[in-house]
Amino acid sequence: MKDVKTKILLVLSRSLSSSDGGREALIIDFIKRMSVYCDISAAVFNTKAEVEQDIIISHKNNGVSTTIVLAKPGLPSMIKNVAMSRGAFQEALFFSKYNLRKIEAFVKCEGISAVYFDMVRLFKYAEGVKNNTAAKVVYDLDDLLSLRYDLFARSNLTPVQVFGSYGKFIPIILSKVLVKKILPVILSYEAKKCREREIAVASIADVVLITSPSEKEIYQKFTGRQESIFTNFPIVNVREAIVGPGKVGEKELVWLGNNYVAHNIEALEHLISSVLPKATGFTLVVAGKTPAEFVERHRGKDYVQFVGFISCVDVLFRPGKILISPFKFGTGIKIKLLEAMSSGVAVVTNDIGFQGIPHGGNVYFTPCSSDEEIIDRVHKLTSDHSYLYGWLVEQRKVLERHFSRSYEKNIVLAIKSS
Repeated sequence: MKDVKTKILLVLSRSLSSSDGGREALIIDFIKRMSVYCDISAAVFNTKAEVEQDIIISHKNNGVSTTIVLAKPGLPSMIKNVAMSRGAFQEALFFSKYNLRKIEAFVKCEGISAVYFDMVRLFKYAEGVKNNTAAKVVYDLDDLLSLRYDLFARSNLTPVQVFGSYGKFIPIILSKVLVKKILPVILSYEAKKCREREIAVASIADVVLITSPSEKEIYQKFTGRQESIFTNFPIVNVREAIVGPGKVGEKELVWLGNNYVAHNIEALEHLISSVLPKATGFTLVVAGKTPAEFVERHRGKDYVQFVGFISCVDVLFRPGKILISPFKFGTGIKIKLLEAMSSGVAVVTNDIGFQGIPHGGNVYFTPCSSDEEIIDRVHKLTSDHSYLYGWLVEQRKVLERHFSRSYEKNIVLAIKSS
């Protein structure tokens, strides 16, 4: 007799129909892994004003059997939510009793065993489902937003770092007031409220998911909860670090990312304008979608080549290649760095790039503290075989210890347990 799959409903704050990396890609990967054991439905907010049928078709292609589209609350409802809420500001942008009743009705009608919630912003929905249905709660916190907002509140951010590309259109005087005076207060408040919600999740959720192994340990410490907490990230295939005797890293450096994202384009700008001019003899291949005006501005530099979007990273990521990522801001695990590491590419980055990547006990593969240190390490990787080999071995061990185990079976067992 064929086993009946466990029914899970994913409640998501965004559709997956226009994924270009980022959070959407992580969720699509989770669906693929869980669909072996589960029949997956989704309830999603149409935050991008997409045609509903397009959302449903796209989700079906990604392994979702049924999709219900939720309406984002209107401005009056958001204002009311803010006034009455004891939670984070972001919860007010998504909660409505109508949507909650719609989710609860679907859970009861379809016999859903567990409901997955995406990030802190959907906490009130999880609380309602826990109180009003028999379904288990699987809560994916992604990154710990309390840590992210606390860091932002204490950082000297620029308008572009805060508002992304929209920062260019906000008058400079207004943006400075917002960023320097008002935003730190808001972020400090949001950090406090997110921490309260993260602690509450430990009480109401049957399963807690966190992207970073490092943040999982932090979460366990401040909540006191140890059981049914799993890391959730795309599992990488770890390859042997093959570098032949005497071989050293190549002087053609690589960069891969969606360069429309604020933290990527700012890091790439810094790499091209400030780091590479000091790294004599090196060239850079830039892969990924990149704004046309950015490409045009740097077209005259003979040490940079833009190749655009590539469908297969194997043409870029080969053992002996070196990837430099001097991030200026951003939080959480950078999946492209893990992909590069798994291919035997030496990843050179700073403490921001290392967020979520454990490196305790490493000698070679550790964060760089300055541009000068980045350049020094790149020179060593291209001149010293033992240094390159030691670096790649440590990368492989980090992947094997922290990023090569998948927990779908554990999640399903926790859902099925009484």
